[in-house]
Amino acid sequence: MTRCIPFVLLLACLDEPEPKIGEPSEEPSSEPAEEPASEPSWDEPSSEPTSEPSGEPSMEPSSEPSNEDTGTGTDSLTPDTLLFSFMNGYKDGQLTSVLFPSSTSAFGGSFSVILYDSSAQDFCSVDWVFDQSTTLPDPEYADGFVPDGFGGSDFEGWYGFTIQSTPSTRGSCEALTLEWQDSLDAILLDEPGFGYGPLTADLEASMLTDHPAGWSTVEDYVFAGIASLTVFSQGTRSYFAVNQGFAYGMDSSGVTTYDPNNSSIPQGTEVAIANGLPNGFHTGGYYFGLSFQ
Repeated sequence: MTRCIPFVLLLACLDEPEPKIGEPSEEPSSEPAEEPASEPSWDEPSSEPTSEPSGEPSMEPSSEPSNEDTGTGTDSLTPDTLLFSFMNGYKDGQLTSVLFPSSTSAFGGSFSVILYDSSAQDFCSVDWVFDQSTTLPDPEYADGFVPDGFGGSDFEGWYGFTIQSTPSTRGSCEALTLEWQDSLDAILLDEPGFGYGPLTADLEASMLTDHPAGWSTVEDYVFAGIASLTVFSQGTRSYFAVNQGFAYGMDSSGVTTYDPNNSSIPQGTEVAIANGLPNGFHTGGYYFGLSFQ
């Protein structure tokens, strides 16, 4: 049975390198957890999520994926939680590349599916790095709503895209058990999606009492980050509003106020969303995790 768990207090941080642009071919249970736990086996129908998210927030990886795989090849990694992390530049309805204050390299966006084994405190991450040329607008957002991957009512979505770039792996992917290697192969063939919308009732209810930074600190800035995959349902795209989104400013030269080297959430430079989601740099850090046990 799949359940949703809150990933609020991470006692260990994922080792993610600074965001950088890459070639298109070549980035909820109920109690706070540590890093990503593990994830389901997508070749089995029973692994599909069946319950609504509940629980608490989490912290998000501070920077973006590298191509390094540090697996030990021991076939011992058995994930129990699935996490998403994504970020991208956005301007006037289109994805756009940005510059970080400490970098001269343009960055379009990244998306990660993180399989975490809470017992081993280890993970395998599948990372997509993308830009405008390797994404497509997700038509499900056209009417302002997307279907709930947990089977509930459709929830509101402001914008979303699907990714066509080629992923890479990072972490201890070589240590996955044989069953999980099959799941990894399925994820690598997927074309994931990301988007943003207002906080869902589940996210807001959890943040009101359990957000690590305190609700009063984030209430004017936070929104929902929406991840989507097709591996859960035989090719039908499933949407999960389980991430916390924040927007950061971007000047006329494309330089954003987001700092990839700052792991604080929030960082303190977020833009308020009272008048809608502004142009800028948008992040979707994991708050709830999907638990497959």
